[in-house]
Amino acid sequence: TTIDCSFGDDPFFTGFPEIIQNDCDNLTANNYRFEDKILSSDCDNNYSVIRTWYVFDNCGNIDSADQRINVVDTIPPLFTQKARNLVLNCGTDGDIQQTFQDWLNNLGGAIAENNCSPNDQITWLRFISDTSNPPVFPNPSCNDGDQEILRQTVDFVAVDPCGNRDTTTATFRVIDDQRPMLDGCPADTSISTRMDNCIGDYRIYRPTITESCDLVRPTFEFRVDDGA
Repeated sequence: TTIDCSFGDDPFFTGFPEIIQNDCDNLTANNYRFEDKILSSDCDNNYSVIRTWYVFDNCGNIDSADQRINVVDTIPPLFTQKARNLVLNCGTDGDIQQTFQDWLNNLGGAIAENNCSPNDQITWLRFISDTSNPPVFPNPSCNDGDQEILRQTVDFVAVDPCGNRDTTTATFRVIDDQRPMLDGCPADTSISTRMDNCIGDYRIYRPTITESCDLVRPTFEFRVDDGA
């Protein structure tokens, strides 16, 4: 008999002797008993039982037979809540790196339960999605016209004591949709040129740039319009 560990080795599920015959007595459930020998494995929920059934009549005559019961755990943990994506706005949502670490530590909000062992015996693993590498805070990368500056997709893996596992996947994203601010831009002005070559000198002072997102470094450029 092979049975799932959620039922255990209870005779109610693994079976009782069905045919008990005797020439002289009417035998009932009071005329049999059993003894178990447990064959353990490296997982508490995978084991075998050698169950020896004894049947006896009212005169003390006895017979026996062995039943082998294989208890197996083949069902992975069940997610009652899957990991959830998290999107932050750089510059308005506080410490991005710490929030990322908190998201990892909190398993992206994932919750799982196991059918044959306490939930606190579930082991959680975290990997960069589709790899065996642990997740790390990624380097910012901004594409032209794309407000996303950071993305990390993570597999959260729940493993039970017998090695059965299941995975839920979620993505951590950071966007930057706030423009940098310029302060101290020079005012419009007119300058006089030299009479001999129409050249004038003018010093342009760089304005102050304020960027609310500390994950990116703003660049400064200016164009000269020659008035043509």
